[in-house]
Amino acid sequence: MHDIIFGMAKFNSQNYGIGKTANIKSIKRGINLLEYIYFEKGISTFELSNRYDYSKKILSMFVKKYNCKLNIFYKIDKLTIRKIKFLEVMDDLKKTQDSLKINNFANITLHQNEYKIISNKKILLLLEQLKKSKLTKLLGTSIYSKNELLYSINQNLFDTIQIPVSPANSYLYNIFSSQNIKKKIIARSIFLQGSLLNKITSHKFKFEINQLKSKVNYLSKKYNISYNKTINHFVQNLKNIDYILLGSSNKKNINKFLKSYKLDKNLMNDIIKISSKNEKWKNIKN
Repeated sequence: MHDIIFGMAKFNSQNYGIGKTANIKSIKRGINLLEYIYFEKGISTFELSNRYDYSKKILSMFVKKYNCKLNIFYKIDKLTIRKIKFLEVMDDLKKTQDSLKINNFANITLHQNEYKIISNKKILLLLEQLKKSKLTKLLGTSIYSKNELLYSINQNLFDTIQIPVSPANSYLYNIFSSQNIKKKIIARSIFLQGSLLNKITSHKFKFEINQLKSKVNYLSKKYNISYNKTINHFVQNLKNIDYILLGSSNKKNINKFLKSYKLDKNLMNDIIKISSKNEKWKNIKN
């Protein structure tokens, strides 16, 4: 089983992704979900961002209530080449560090998937300073393109690379797997923002998504397995994944995903074949 990171994006925005969501804007319900994740499911690693103010508030309340120790993966963005506000970044990190009672971050990710940003010398210097300050154990990038991936692989400063991986999209995963490099991969968008698990009623790429779902359903039946099992366990069965980012607020879906299941090797190969192309509709930025 890969290490699971619980993403806190939905705590900050109820409209994040596709599908039904629990009302975690209620503090009581938010704490209840965290209790389920931490105590019942044994997940102690969480992902936050400098943009997730409400998420940080709820997680901080949870830590204060139970005095628990968490591993925090943290995303930073909104950096500009002209004016890099190092002190502001440090201030945000230290405030988050204090509110969650952590000695340091498990990982800090530059979540600004622009080649000119992740390769900029001034920004790289800022990230190097963060690591030297011992605020974080690991540094990484969150990327969408082949150029960004190859740069991240070859830049020694980065320890982790976060990429979209799902039964719809194995393009970047396949490129990484072909490289002889030891870096940790974090899989995100594992259900294509929920569109692979839920009915699509309104989406500009509705046709493409439903076409892919039909192909996965056909292959699942061919190997005598349900569509949902294939969708839930595809990423778990990929060998070059170190962490999986899970962002659901639905306890039923979380429970299904966390059950270990070995998929047929031939089914895995077939899914990788149909998901290997780099297509515009697979990128949530579009």
